[in-house]
Amino acid sequence: MNRLILSGFIATEPDMRYTSTGKAVIHFSVSVRKGTKKSNTEGSAASAKTYDVNFFNVEAWGTVAEYCNDRITKGSFVTLEGRLDNDVFEQDGKRRTRAKVIAERIEVPYIGNDSEAAKRESSEHPEGISEAKIYSDPYAPDVPDEEIPF
Repeated sequence: MNRLILSGFIATEPDMRYTSTGKAVIHFSVSVRKGTKKSNTEGSAASAKTYDVNFFNVEAWGTVAEYCNDRITKGSFVTLEGRLDNDVFEQDGKRRTRAKVIAERIEVPYIGNDSEAAKRESSEHPEGISEAKIYSDPYAPDVPDEEIPF
């Protein structure tokens, strides 16, 4: 079974494109905190602790991509569910592989008024906290590599 769930912050500005057939695809990366702390031994804050993070490349298609394009920006907190996949490509005459997450479901909680989306929601929820927005497209068809615009 190939399923994973990640919660973290959008680390790069999402890049939305369309295939030649009009199918939406979006790419971004997510930083996910590891469960372990590391000590900061530099400077005067020797007792300060920071977390290590992993960065994951994420790809979403169709209505999930369009939802992401409308709701997330760099710095947004998200929880996503999907599967792990590999891109295989040639670079400098060598075959390379890069892992990516294919997001099939995404949740974007709006807490506070830090984003434009949160501001739009604030009229419904004056305290600045709205219910989580979840979008999923479990029946999105696979798109052939020749239709991918990048």
